[in-house]
Amino acid sequence: MKIGMCMFLWTTAVSKKHEPLLRDIKATGFDGVEIPIFAGTPDDYKKLGTLLDRIGLERTAVSAMGDPAMNLISADASTRKAGIDYMKWAIDCTQALGARTLSGPLHSTLGAFSGSGPTAAEKKRSVASQRAIGDHAGNKNVTIGLEALNRFECYLLNTMDESVGACRRNRPAAHQGDVRHFPRQYRRDGRDRRLFAQPQKCRPYPYFGE
Repeated sequence: MKIGMCMFLWTTAVSKKHEPLLRDIKATGFDGVEIPIFAGTPDDYKKLGTLLDRIGLERTAVSAMGDPAMNLISADASTRKAGIDYMKWAIDCTQALGARTLSGPLHSTLGAFSGSGPTAAEKKRSVASQRAIGDHAGNKNVTIGLEALNRFECYLLNTMDESVGACRRNRPAAHQGDVRHFPRQYRRDGRDRRLFAQPQKCRPYPYFGE
């Protein structure tokens, strides 16, 4: 087992100015870090990956979509395309970083609600979007970790069962286990869990490995 620190604790944009902090994390005994990807270019993340290599820290990546203008399950094709383009950019940055996994609620827009549960049409559009994203991720050797969240955060994937089902339909994807949100389901679905757990109630400690 390997233990990493999520950089969300300090910032959503890790850069060279965080080198002293990253060295402290390494000296403390952590194996790696979870790097937020929300802005920048692949070249920015390549430079950050080089820095992490020098320090000796492994890494995973995390992102999310909070803008309804890039909703992967929208009935509007241009809105879905914007979400797919964002995900392709995030995957490119993940590869440049030297990470093998990109995780988060990457199935729909955070905080965007329809007033009811997901419809059959939304689920169908989700599959189409994730397959387009998965093709790009596969070409970049990146696995997408789809994170189910509580119903006050999103409405497409709210349980481990829903997350596992989505991942079985969309390869290369894995579902992200979170013992804070779903402790019993996390244990039950262990055979399908491929990515990492977030112990207790503190996100900053992702588990690296399968």
